[in-house]
Amino acid sequence: MVLLLVFGNVHAQKKYDSIGKFKNGRAIVQKGNLFGVIDTAGNEIIAVKYEYLGKVKDGVVEVQIGKLHGLIDENGVEVLPIKYDNIGPFEDGIAVVQIGEHYGLVNREGKELTPVKYESISEFRKGVAEVSIKGKYGLIDRNGNEIVRVSE
Repeated sequence: MVLLLVFGNVHAQKKYDSIGKFKNGRAIVQKGNLFGVIDTAGNEIIAVKYEYLGKVKDGVVEVQIGKLHGLIDENGVEVLPIKYDNIGPFEDGIAVVQIGEHYGLVNREGKELTPVKYESISEFRKGVAEVSIKGKYGLIDRNGNEIVRVSE
């Protein structure tokens, strides 16, 4: 009945299995195992196609299709392609991403700061992180520049 009052038609009631609470004029909707976002007029802002839809943080949302993760903005526009096995938490606008057994760095704007080629990336300390490839180590800065090149 609430859906009829919000959307004014029965069609909207049958379109989704559930509709979350509206916050800032938007609500998460679910159909089967997929999630998306609608506005108070019932328009889909983010298509109902994601198996996971994270919380908005600094204007981006982590999403998942199958086993792969990516980032979209608050309007559903892809910021970071849905191709990563894992996206770590953002710290100061930078996150470690993983594809298979390799890691790289990305920023919130969707730019890969390093190729996804390292076997490990440590936490940043004083703006520098340790990286490794095949047991050899090097150092990178927060922009992904190799300060000490890993000799492969």
